Amino acid sequence: MKEFGLSIDSLLRHSELSQLGDSTLLERQEILADDYQKLVKKQEQINQTVAKLKWKLTFCNTKLFRQRLNLLKKGYVR
Repeated sequence: MKEFGLSIDSLLRHSELSQLGDSTLLERQEILADDYQKLVKKQEQINQTVAKLKWKLTFCNTKLFRQRLNLLKKGYVR
């Protein structure tokens, strides 16, 4: 789960608790729920950044298209 951005500390703690059995189930669930909430927040931030980049890319593409269209109209580009 480290590849998903979870902290090594929480992974180690979860692993230690797992070895102790079902008596630690509630604490393990809390660790997982906390990590889940952190990932959801990170995902929301990534989604916002992607949306902004998409808007900027569309803006740039539109300006480039208009520039090329003007050059075509003026006969500079075939």
